[in-house]
This record gives sequence, C-alpha cells and structure tokens, in this order.
Amino acid sequence: MDENDIEAFLGKIINKDDFKKEKKNNFAQIQYVDYLNAIYDRMQNHTFNLSEIGRAYLCLGYLWSRFQQDTPEQKTLINNILNDIAPEIDDTHLMAILYTEWAIWARITGYDALAEENLQKVIEKNEKDVVALTELGKLWANQPNRTKDAESCFRKVIKIDKKNINARTELGMLLAKRPEGIAEAESLFREAIQIDRKNLPPHTALGKLLARQPGREAEAEEIFRKAMNIDERHIQSRFKLGRLLTTQPGREEDAEEVLLKVIDIDAKDIQARTVLVKLYKKWNKPQMAVKVCQDILKCDSNNSFAKDSLNELRNLNKKANTPNPTST
Repeated sequence: MDENDIEAFLGKIINKDDFKKEKKNNFAQIQYVDYLNAIYDRMQNHTFNLSEIGRAYLCLGYLWSRFQQDTPEQKTLINNILNDIAPEIDDTHLMAILYTEWAIWARITGYDALAEENLQKVIEKNEKDVVALTELGKLWANQPNRTKDAESCFRKVIKIDKKNINARTELGMLLAKRPEGIAEAESLFREAIQIDRKNLPPHTALGKLLARQPGREAEAEEIFRKAMNIDERHIQSRFKLGRLLTTQPGREEDAEEVLLKVIDIDAKDIQARTVLVKLYKKWNKPQMAVKVCQDILKCDSNNSFAKDSLNELRNLNKKANTPNPTST
C-alpha cells in the first residue's frame, strides 16, 4: 500500500463510534490499534510519509484506541506518538476535532494543563466552537477554583446553540452541587429532555437529582425507568435505580433484580456488585453477600471493599457458630 492507499484506509476506519462499539462487544473484535502501529512503524522507518490529513487521522485513531486498550503503557504510547506526529492546528474542522479529542483524552488521563492548552487553541481559531467550549467547561468544573468559569462556558454554549443538550446537562450537574442551584438544575435537565426525549444523560442526571430529595423517590424511579425503556442496556440508569431501591423498605427484590441485570449486561461491573453486597448484608443474606464479594475479587483482586466485607461476614459467621459457654 502506498501513501494514498493508507490515507484512504485511515479515513475509512477512523470512526469514534466503531472504536466504542468494539470495546462493548467482546466477539469479533477488530484490533484497530495493530493496524495503527504498523502504519506508525513504517513512518518511523521512513518508508513513506503521510500528509497532514493522514497524520491527523492516525492521531485520532490512537486517541480512540483507548476504547480497546486502556492501559498505562497504551497511554504513554499515545502521548509520545501525538507529540511526535500531530500536525499544527489550523482553522479546518478536522484539526478542531483532533485537538478537541486530544484534550478529552488528556483530561481523562489527568493531563489537565495539556487539555486546557489544546481546547484554547481550538477556541482561538473559532470562538463559537460549542464542542470545545463545552469540553473546557467540563475540565474547569472539576477544578474547585474554576467552577464559575465552567458555568460561564456552559452558558455561552447555550447562548450560541439554543438547543444544545450537552451544555445544559453539564451546567445542570454543576449547579446541582449547590443548594441554591437545584431548582435551575432540574429545569435545565427537563429542557434537555424536551429537546430530545431519547437523550439519556439528562434523564440519568434528573433521576439522580430527584433521588436526593426526600419525597421525590417515585419521580426519580419513573425517570430512571424511562431511560431504561429508551435503552434497555443503559447501565447508569439501571445502577442508579437499583441503588435507589435499596433505600426503600420492602423493595429488596426489586433492587436485586435491577442490579443483577446490570451485571448481566456488564459481567465485570463492580459498582452494582458493591451495592448488592450492602443489600444482602442488610437483607440478612450473608451467603449471597459472600458470593458477590468473591465475584468482585475475581474482577479486582485488590478490591478493599470486598476484602473487608468478606472478613466481616466470616467473623459474624464464626460468632454465630460459636457455642455459648453459659448455655446448658
């Protein structure tokens, strides 16, 4: 394959949704990163050169490969490769995507300074880039001294794009952390749902907000179930509903059913198992709790919650089976 063939190949495989999909489906998984490595090796060996568009495609491929290989080694590799071959930003849409995705990866990886630098580069080229502005808001929202800046970013996006769901949802989640912001947060989530009744994040965020408010548990359950009807495999809404049901006396079986479905969808889910352990302990089903703890340790052998819970359950079992010396 020559340079043109390889660039055409990269253009066909660089699809973020495909990378995400292949992570979710364990069967017939296409290891795109192997192809990317082969192309990068040829560049390093100077057997061919890619254009700036080709290099941007290759960089995006590596950024999205985290959905298939999310290891410390892969993170180091991605960082080194992007620093080596990423083209300089220009005012094209492709470069805006590249630098925004690079920033998203950097934020998730913990490189906040790099994330902000790349987003600012995109915004300097286009001050109305709502994706970059929203991502900058998300970055600042996690920094205690920048929450006001984050709020300004989200409000600017909503002003630019009146029907922007992502910024509304993110702003709502930020405001929901403050007592005085709860009412506006609920309004923002409901506006987002009105814009797109099948959009899941505002449903989940609204359900979570309602679940925190005494007396509104039934409303929260209704919202979570609406999200589950939209996507029966949506883990976040199922998990949050299961956790909510565990707090309601007499709903133990309902909670168990919902949480077990989460594990059925994702066999390695630890969050749902953790809540199940707490449910079984409260429900006086220690043997079930022990089994779930053992399952957690199969997924994560160093899980401190599972280890501590197992020790607690075994100690309780010993006490229950120890004869009382005062008894006759």
